[in-house]
Amino acid sequence: MRRTAIKLLFFVVLLFISGKSSFAIDPNATGSAVVTAEIISQEFNPSTLISPSDNSTTNNPREALVWKRPSPLPATPLHHYDVYLDGQVFAASVSDSITSQVYYYYTIRRDNDTFYLDTNFDFAQGYHTWKVVAYTTAGTSASSETRTFYIDSIYPFITLKKVDRQTLNWSTTDLTTIPDINQRDLTVTAVNPLLTGSVEPYANMQFILICPQNILNCTNQIYQGNYPTGSWQHRFYGLIRGLVYTVYLSATDAGGNSTIFPEFYLAYGIISPTPLAVTTPTPTTSVSPEVTPIITPEVEITPVPFIPVPPISPTPPLNPTLVPKLPLITSNLWFMLLLVLGLPLHLLMTMYGAKIRLILIFRFISVLLFPFFGKKEYQTVPFATLDMYDPEKLDSSWQTKISDIKGFYHLTTPLLPKIFVKITATNRYWKNIIINCSLLSLTCLFPLPEDPKIHPNRLRKLSLNLRSLPLTVACLTSTIAFITQQNYFFLIYLYLSLQLAYSEYLYPKISR
Repeated sequence: MRRTAIKLLFFVVLLFISGKSSFAIDPNATGSAVVTAEIISQEFNPSTLISPSDNSTTNNPREALVWKRPSPLPATPLHHYDVYLDGQVFAASVSDSITSQVYYYYTIRRDNDTFYLDTNFDFAQGYHTWKVVAYTTAGTSASSETRTFYIDSIYPFITLKKVDRQTLNWSTTDLTTIPDINQRDLTVTAVNPLLTGSVEPYANMQFILICPQNILNCTNQIYQGNYPTGSWQHRFYGLIRGLVYTVYLSATDAGGNSTIFPEFYLAYGIISPTPLAVTTPTPTTSVSPEVTPIITPEVEITPVPFIPVPPISPTPPLNPTLVPKLPLITSNLWFMLLLVLGLPLHLLMTMYGAKIRLILIFRFISVLLFPFFGKKEYQTVPFATLDMYDPEKLDSSWQTKISDIKGFYHLTTPLLPKIFVKITATNRYWKNIIINCSLLSLTCLFPLPEDPKIHPNRLRKLSLNLRSLPLTVACLTSTIAFITQQNYFFLIYLYLSLQLAYSEYLYPKISR
């Protein structure tokens, strides 16, 4: 029964398979076949950017972004575009079939295969980037190149701060600071007067000095310069005494905006131009025969006013995003750790090795930095602490001194007849005694050497011998830091490190 059920199940399965599948035999088949299929490429060319062009400069604060559809068109229909401005999506999902659409921040229109995006706000002054990413209905995309353009739509200002010794502060940003043309006569005391002022940074500036008409040996002067910092100075040369010159200043920025400063007048050696005195003839009583005058027509010559031509536009300043920034030295944690610990570790090792008390730290640092200052009247061992007492008042010290790198120290006068001296120095033993002050200038207070095997003394001596290592690290790291990034902290740190190196290691050798 069981075998019969298995056979029946087998035939049912076979019948099911034969009902779902069919087989055909081609008498011409060879047992192998090659199947070919064409796969449509999803890649396509990006959109073509029209304007603004790459690395261009414009004074239009609402410069339109213009691009064309990809050419040739992709096999899959285009769907929309994303417009990126300064690295961020500015206009998203701009339909490829759009004709004209007004949004809150911008307006988009299409003319044939060209798209125009006009912003409803002014671009910020400076550099901007833009690109367009096109998408098909299949979801594939193609990104255009990223272009950079520069906006400069503000007219440059010109400020005239000083002329020779006169402080003016005339500025085009506030025209009320510039007096009327009849009050712009300036008298200078130098034959080569200096003019100083300020202008928009990176603007080209032009200086023109015009001589009076029909004056021999007088030459007009024209100069153009660029001032990245915004501060300018210019000197006119060889002014002739008694002449009144006309001065024109003008400036042009990278966007082509020009400003012409109101003209003013320079006179060297005279206070102000004055008209010549006219002598009125005295009338007589004699009667002259009446003569009919002959009127000659006068030809009126209209003077042509001088209009200065502003300088050409300069190149815009370097794009900070295009200039590779030097890595800040402060970003290296290990370097800053070595820098900060170098000098303090040297001072700490020196104080510990010389047995200097904490209350004397500032006095010790001054002695350590400047051993060549002060009088050198008395001598003991280097870096010794001398506590001197009045024998009749041992509760407080009379004077406390620290000897320098060569063992010299100075006492404040007047001196006591006798003093009780206590000396603290590394690897030195001193028996506290009372001595006459008159003997200090004749003798050297020289403590006896101690046993070098004493553990605290060995550690202190080792600290004194190895204190040059952190000082060397401080000198090297502060030098590299100051070269890489100039600031006052690194400058002061470098100075203190070099000063200690000189005072502790070079000064004792050259001052013998």
